[in-house]
Amino acid sequence: MNKKLVASIVIVLVVVGISIYSNVQSEKVASLVRVDNVNFVPTNEPVDATSIGKPIGQVNKKIARQTTPTRNNESNSLSVGTKLYEFIGDKQPTKVLVYEDDGSKYIARENIVNK
Repeated sequence: MNKKLVASIVIVLVVVGISIYSNVQSEKVASLVRVDNVNFVPTNEPVDATSIGKPIGQVNKKIARQTTPTRNNESNSLSVGTKLYEFIGDKQPTKVLVYEDDGSKYIARENIVNK
């Protein structure tokens, strides 16, 4: 009886540990949107109206939050229908685009962490 109890407790602890580990790992994926085979990180940085270029599309598919987009116009954070625009402002060290959220426009910067 005592051995069964100890074995059961060990099994429960292993299952809980694996569950916690996988949840922590899934939270490590950044908010991303994929455009022209490049992943961009949406920011809350507002963009000046003079820096907004022509429309380049919209988010066509929202995927699971813990997943990295692999197809163009997919996002794990932006809603389907979110409009995307060229960025025509000052020269930036990385690629930049503009996205619209609730009527306001913000910058999304190229994700260089996982290159």
